[in-house]
Amino acid sequence: YSVDVSPDQRWIATGGGDTFAGILDASSCAAARSLARLSSQVRMCRFSPDSAFLATSSEERAIDIADVLTGEQAHSVPAGGTVTAMAWHPKALALCYAVRGGKGDAFPVQVKVMRVAN
Repeated sequence: YSVDVSPDQRWIATGGGDTFAGILDASSCAAARSLARLSSQVRMCRFSPDSAFLATSSEERAIDIADVLTGEQAHSVPAGGTVTAMAWHPKALALCYAVRGGKGDAFPVQVKVMRVAN
């Protein structure tokens, strides 16, 4: 359902219907890490501008941010609704995301920004 290439071109991320996000070595296409923290289809995966983090989202109301080198969870961001789009700031560790369907939302879609601390 989703694919992204890290800015340093070392990694490829994949996400699909099996609830797993994969991190592949771009030079060999060999699996490097498998992330299994989401419980529904992985809809989006996006690398941070420094290639250190991978943000993944599904139909859950949260975004998982993993350390690319270890696969460990670096952050979990409560989104308050279904994440419909994500993009990292090109030069900062700030993730912008759009959310649909949060409980009590006055608008059907909201755009939010979250800064990631190293």
